Amino acid sequence: MNLIADGKVFGNATSERGTKAAGDFQFNTTLAPVDGADHFVLNGEKFYTTGTLFSDYVSVWTVKGTTLTSIVIPTDRAGVEILDDWDGFGQRRTGSGTTRFTDVAVYPEDLLREVPLDEPQAKSTQGAFVQLYLHAVIAGILRAIVADAKALVEGRSRNFTHASAPVPAEDPSLQQVVGELASLAFVTESTVLIAAESLDAAAESAVDGIQDPALAQAAALAASKAKVVLDDIGTRAATLLFEAGGASASSRSKDLDRHWRNIRTITLHNPARLKAQAVGAHVLLDQDLPANGYF
Repeated sequence: MNLIADGKVFGNATSERGTKAAGDFQFNTTLAPVDGADHFVLNGEKFYTTGTLFSDYVSVWTVKGTTLTSIVIPTDRAGVEILDDWDGFGQRRTGSGTTRFTDVAVYPEDLLREVPLDEPQAKSTQGAFVQLYLHAVIAGILRAIVADAKALVEGRSRNFTHASAPVPAEDPSLQQVVGELASLAFVTESTVLIAAESLDAAAESAVDGIQDPALAQAAALAASKAKVVLDDIGTRAATLLFEAGGASASSRSKDLDRHWRNIRTITLHNPARLKAQAVGAHVLLDQDLPANGYF
């Protein structure tokens, strides 16, 4: 049965709260065998389980003995508890809260992948893809910002007191705001597409699932360079939007602040300063950049 073709929605449950770094895969969530049974039991708690609240299935990374194991299970299976406790000021509809697993039955057919915990991870674009995906979302938000700015200007018939034109749409200062926003949106989308070409090249180089290390490295570098610049561009555009509408643009009914809140929440997934430091070290010292795109 092809679940994706059937339109099923998948969430994720990877990250855990605690003292360990986000990239440390020594999870507390465990998958253990049951004596005399044909299944395992899953126990643990995940956070930042984006999309799981609205999903039919959830992908879970867990520890099974000496292996890091990926499983996919239905979200309505007994023992799965999904909490609507994401309280971030942005990305409110991602459902990025807690998912708990209490003695959840997991069958052999639910296991997707097993990797020895002590096995060195090959360079890949998995993390870089996730990072660039977030900036593709930012590119989409900037498209919406341009549309909202255009609607603000065209929807007004009264201009401010010292304006240089009676009609807002004919005012050079407002035209400049919309033009700058359109340019920021163009640069953001173009940057994402160029970086995506590097990811495509690495993915196409894979032999038996292993990507060419140099191409994976180049893709990680491209995604990191994009983040360093686009984080600033995105929040700047979301702030500049209000210049197109004046005080009335701050009306809660317009909800225009959602763009800034959503972009800022997305950009917080990884620190841009560390990205810039790693990119600089690569350029100056020819050091490896983590191919997963995370720090």
